[in-house]
Amino acid sequence: MSGLFHARNVLCAIVGLCCLNAFSDAATHNLRQVEPSSRPSTPFAISFAPSFEAPGEGWNVFGIRLNIFAGRHHDVAFLDLGGIANLVVGEANGLQVAGIYNQIDSSRGIFQTSSIANYCRNAFSGFQAAAVNVAGTVHGGIQVGVFNRTEALTGLQVGVVNYAHQAEGIQIGLVNIIADSPCAVMPVVNIGF
Repeated sequence: MSGLFHARNVLCAIVGLCCLNAFSDAATHNLRQVEPSSRPSTPFAISFAPSFEAPGEGWNVFGIRLNIFAGRHHDVAFLDLGGIANLVVGEANGLQVAGIYNQIDSSRGIFQTSSIANYCRNAFSGFQAAAVNVAGTVHGGIQVGVFNRTEALTGLQVGVVNYAHQAEGIQIGLVNIIADSPCAVMPVVNIGF
């Protein structure tokens, strides 16, 4: 019974994260319309939840961001700590640690870790470690988790199930899938050229 209870909790957490992702996308649409050069920057930000943060969501944080529950800003660099979630509408670089979930638009160098999921909408470069890691493209990056997914992989995936539509990299896991490959599904190791 405890296994079923645990599986139900994990499923509820994943559904909740998907809802948070959809809400975050809708709520941040207007933030993406502002030119980056017109955004103010700060070395420190604190947040309790999106829309309850100082300074506000439209700011860039180049220093330390502390999110008690969750926070949302445009660009964040250096240190991003979240009790539940870190949400970045723009680019994130540095170290990002969350209790449950990290979401960014892109990265040119980040160490991203959480207990449940890391999500990067576009180009990702760096290291992702969580149960589930998803990135639009991985360029010179590493994903380590139970399930790893990307459209284009130039790097390494280590997990139980690894998926890449196309790859110039290595997958190590129980099930390794490179969809656009003559050997699309391989156990243990799959290498894309």
